[in-house]
Amino acid sequence: MADSIREKRSAAAAEVAAIMNNEEISDADFKRAEELDAEITSLDSEIESKTEAMKANAERALARPTIEIAGAGRMNDGSELDSFMRWFRSSGKQERALNTGDDPQVVPTVLADEMIRKRAAVSAVRQMPAVSVVNYENDTELSAVNTILGAIGQSPITQLNYDNPEISFIFNLLKDANIDTQAEGWHFNTEKHVAFTPDSNGHIAISNDVLQLDVSDGWAVRQYDVVRRDGRLYDKIKHSDDFSSITSIDLDVVKLYTFENLPIPFRRYITYRASTKAATQLVANPNLVKLLQGQEALARASLMEYECNQGNHSMFGFPENTVYQTYQPWRNLRR
Repeated sequence: MADSIREKRSAAAAEVAAIMNNEEISDADFKRAEELDAEITSLDSEIESKTEAMKANAERALARPTIEIAGAGRMNDGSELDSFMRWFRSSGKQERALNTGDDPQVVPTVLADEMIRKRAAVSAVRQMPAVSVVNYENDTELSAVNTILGAIGQSPITQLNYDNPEISFIFNLLKDANIDTQAEGWHFNTEKHVAFTPDSNGHIAISNDVLQLDVSDGWAVRQYDVVRRDGRLYDKIKHSDDFSSITSIDLDVVKLYTFENLPIPFRRYITYRASTKAATQLVANPNLVKLLQGQEALARASLMEYECNQGNHSMFGFPENTVYQTYQPWRNLRR
């Protein structure tokens, strides 16, 4: 448009010059020259206005932030870039914001680098179901040993290597704490009225996983006082392990279970108990021992809460062949 205005001005100026070159200027020529002069003045004003507008647009364009493109050209940091970023963050799920076709040169260099950096992570997340992940079960013997090692400032391990003296020592602490804790007799590992039958020789075998045993209350009016001796049941009253005179005997037994089969509060308590022993024997730091003892006491409290909830214990005991409901004060609130 500016070029056409300049062409009109040039044509008008040329016509004025032609009129002025005439030897004689008629009234009509003079009038025409005045019209052309007014037109030239108007065109000059319009050209000046257009020029100022173009300068202002150029200054605004130069002040606007731009991003270099991988190839030729520039992309304005405006709505198109915002749309492109929304498309990129959605990993291509949203409708493509730019009419770019498949030309890679329309992608800004800085965005291309960011896409290369993030695309691997996006692809990895999408492929996670197909990735083989090693998932260790909570509170296994391995995780317990690692907890003990961490408590004394040692690095964790990936497998139990009993040839390593330190690992073997830590594992033995865990095993001892497990046996000592279960030997107290709890609701989960105590069974009442378990029938034991003599074999053909009159002997009653007692397996190594039996930590405690006693004749059940109300059975045979306490005619027996039994213990485990040499892997068999032994009667201290008759001083004999021969039970051929009876068909069976009911015993209350406390059994030893593997670490993974214990309730979670017991596994935690046993781990913290072993941690305290490890710190006491391997680390000369009284403050650390005191800290671990507090942790052990807290785990013991959690264990006792679990035991009370599971065992429904009361001061009245549980007499044989009786059924009753223990006193529960909160039931009065229903009235």
